[in-house]
Amino acid sequence: MATKSRKSRFNIGFKILAWALCVASACGIIFAARTMGLTGVDNAVPNYADSYDNISNLQTYTNYLKLHYFEPTDYSIRLETEERTGILKNERNQEIASALEWGYYELLDSGTGMYNYDTEQVVYFDDFLEPVRQETSTSSEEAAAVNVDEETTASSTDAAEAEGDVTSFSMEEAEDVAAEHAETAPIFREISETGSGYYPPLTERQIERVTQIVQDYEELIGNAKQFVINERQAEREEASEYIARRTDMQYAIVDGGELVESNADGDAVGGIQAIDAKMISTFTKEGDAEYVYTGNGTVEVEESYFGQPIFYVAPTAEAYARHVAAYNEQYDAFKVFFVWLIVCIIAFIMGFVWLMYTAGRRPDSDEVRLLPIDKIVYLDIGFIIMLVCVGLLLLGAYLSSGSIFQFFGSASIDAIGVFGMCVCLGGAVSVVLLWCTCLQRRVRHGGAGEFTLAYLLFGSVKKLYDESGLKSKAVAAFVWYAIAGIVIAGILCVGVAFRDIIFLPIGIILIIIYIMLSLRFTLKKAAGVAEIARGVKEIKDGDLEYTIPARGNYDLDKISADINNIAEGLSNAVHREVKSERMKTELITNISHDLRTPLTSILTYIDLLKKEEGLSQSAKGYLDVLDMKSYRLKALTDDLFEAAKASSGDVTVDLSRIELVQFMEQALGEISDRMESSGLVFINTIPQEELYVHADGKLLFRVINNVMDNVMKYSLPDSRVYLDIRRDGEGHIDVVVKNISKEELNITEDELMERFVRGDSSRNTEGSGLGLAIARNFMQLMGGRFLIEIDGDLFKVKIELPEVEPQEKDEAGENEEPFCEE
Repeated sequence: MATKSRKSRFNIGFKILAWALCVASACGIIFAARTMGLTGVDNAVPNYADSYDNISNLQTYTNYLKLHYFEPTDYSIRLETEERTGILKNERNQEIASALEWGYYELLDSGTGMYNYDTEQVVYFDDFLEPVRQETSTSSEEAAAVNVDEETTASSTDAAEAEGDVTSFSMEEAEDVAAEHAETAPIFREISETGSGYYPPLTERQIERVTQIVQDYEELIGNAKQFVINERQAEREEASEYIARRTDMQYAIVDGGELVESNADGDAVGGIQAIDAKMISTFTKEGDAEYVYTGNGTVEVEESYFGQPIFYVAPTAEAYARHVAAYNEQYDAFKVFFVWLIVCIIAFIMGFVWLMYTAGRRPDSDEVRLLPIDKIVYLDIGFIIMLVCVGLLLLGAYLSSGSIFQFFGSASIDAIGVFGMCVCLGGAVSVVLLWCTCLQRRVRHGGAGEFTLAYLLFGSVKKLYDESGLKSKAVAAFVWYAIAGIVIAGILCVGVAFRDIIFLPIGIILIIIYIMLSLRFTLKKAAGVAEIARGVKEIKDGDLEYTIPARGNYDLDKISADINNIAEGLSNAVHREVKSERMKTELITNISHDLRTPLTSILTYIDLLKKEEGLSQSAKGYLDVLDMKSYRLKALTDDLFEAAKASSGDVTVDLSRIELVQFMEQALGEISDRMESSGLVFINTIPQEELYVHADGKLLFRVINNVMDNVMKYSLPDSRVYLDIRRDGEGHIDVVVKNISKEELNITEDELMERFVRGDSSRNTEGSGLGLAIARNFMQLMGGRFLIEIDGDLFKVKIELPEVEPQEKDEAGENEEPFCEE
């Protein structure tokens, strides 16, 4: 026990150590990766000349040098001017559409105007480049008067224009207005391309706004070329200032094989060639780069490039030495943190593998142990919670690191920030490890896929589908039925939403048809189920010949056929059982009948032998034993004969009204001698009133005789036997006999009621084991019940008979049969 406890403590200790190792190594990986990034060694090359910083620096300086040296060509100016003009026109069109509140517009084919399909308005840009017309209010009033009515006042027209209302013109009206106001209303123009006629006017406020936009952008478009030229000139000046400011860089420009410009002393090209951190670029006359080289060593530019400008760029010797020293220091730090990163990754993998290996394992057994958290949280829900927690913790680590303050020019981090960052990173790693160990324990325990919310929601559907036995055809029918319902509902919704005179009635008609078909399908299924339920009830009630009719449904007809087959099988089984029982009864009856004749002869000759004189005492003793056994064999044969007749129902039953109290007194009187000689104490509780029952006197006497004979054979010696006669309150009279068994009753009531079964398993007592079976069969023939109960060693028999009211007695009393003696 102590060894197991020690192993358990060691196991827990190693798990804690592995967990701490994973957390610490994960934090180490983050810090090492971050520190490697801060070293400035981005592409991890050992020399400065090939580093990203150097190449980026040379490329930037070369770009500025190109702007400084090459003047913009007419072709490039034209391209940039066209690009700027297109941008300005697009912005103009968007502002005009916004001012006119056009949601959608199109440009005319010629590009001279804009057209809106919703308001049927058109705008020609050239019309708004003329001076703003005079007396706009008068012109607007006259135009509105033509559209509405000649008698419309100017005040109503102004109100309509202020509200932005427009009115469509007929062709004749538009031509009249256009002819009359050709100078003051230029917006009414015919669009021959569309054939749509003339368009309604814009309001005064819209005209002023569109005019302002068109004129402003026209001015910008006209100055686009000069704008591009000025912008290129500004870029060249900025490039020249940048080159002059970078005293740590040197360059040389060779054009046509001659040095045309340089800021280096002496042999400029040779000095730059001698520096490893250099960039050599060749350009076309237009300034397009064709060849670029970076790296150490002297480079001979091909002769094919001699006729083109060649740029030689490199840092000065002093600057290069500083850069190399700083880069080497950074690279040494980079190597240290790279090794630290590898060590942390290996440590994390070792700790993670150990945790996964020991998850759910016990050191003293192979049993997989689940923790309480494994039984509470579903795996997919736990995964979502893990992602949320990890995101929040990483955000906390980011805030703690001070990175958010980089936007304000400060990215410093103090001791508290380091502590908060470590705590957040450790928490994030712990949450991930917690979920991974839960998953591992579930996988080992089995049923990991079933312990998810997705399986609970969707897996049960698949399980029900598999258990239902449905075929893919039935599923496809359901899917198409559902799709039809969705389509019909969509048609109805479209009709209601848009008040469509076509979709609305069609949707209503289709939904009514759909509902009627659904109702018909449901009722048909319900009728089939009801028919099956009715057939099952008929078969349960004993009508094994009942056949459930087919209704044309494959699934329900299959169930009906199976139930009909079951009923047919049951009917055949019952017939076979009845036939077998009848054959056994006939066999027993025949054997019993055949045994009676020789037994009668044996008893007769034994009686004659006993009357002979001169027999010795031994012979007389033998005759007494032979006489006793012969009578026992006769009684067994009679019982067997009666049991066979009773079980087959081949017994004449003469039911009559019997006064039970008097009948019981006479029956007990007949066997009083045996009762007294049994040594048992009989306590009888017999009421003084008259109780009448329907019964056959001979059969009822045999039942009472068998019960009392069973009591006297199997009761505990010198024990008490209780006999009660009482009403049960449900229209029956019960005769209850209770006694204590002398043998242990390790048998059930049903088994004890079977034929040839005795409570004395050793079979040391006399008896055939048929008495209770015969009594039960006789009671069934008389319409009563014969019940027994076993409670430990207490044996209880209840004889239940239907009660007859006293006023139902015949006037002559001839049908009363108090007792029929055998």
